[in-house]
Amino acid sequence: MINTKVINNLSKKEYELFREFADKHEGENNHDTAEEVKLNFFSKAKKIVFAKIDGELVGAANIGYRTINFDGENIYIGTIGGVVTHTDYRRMGVATKVMERVIEEMKEDKADVSLLCTDIPKLKGLYGIVGFVPLGKKYFFVDKNGEIREEKCGMMATVCSK
Repeated sequence: MINTKVINNLSKKEYELFREFADKHEGENNHDTAEEVKLNFFSKAKKIVFAKIDGELVGAANIGYRTINFDGENIYIGTIGGVVTHTDYRRMGVATKVMERVIEEMKEDKADVSLLCTDIPKLKGLYGIVGFVPLGKKYFFVDKNGEIREEKCGMMATVCSK
């Protein structure tokens, strides 16, 4: 049985546990270097969802939030990063369980929508299970250095928005 736990107000130790787990079990990503990932995806995690089976850590994801203004309306966006499943537990429902818990948390936090970046051809089925659809076009964001960046692999899901 897969059990999930949400960690709020992350301690340095909890975040380091997440990073160590992610570094060991992350699959390939579509970004060139670790530096590029640090530059582009810099939102600090507000929460981490951990999944365990029989006490062993088998999955995790982090949750962040941003507010943007679109056409004069503030939109509260939940962001998802570092969705990782232990290599020995893939294709067993771990990532789905983690993502279901992520969406529950975002509903509690009243996020309007959720956004993630992924290898869409490879993973759209996984994220589609919990309501994500490909954006179908590029989007832009401002990186740590204030540079406007372009991304093409976005998926979005409604959370609390109509």
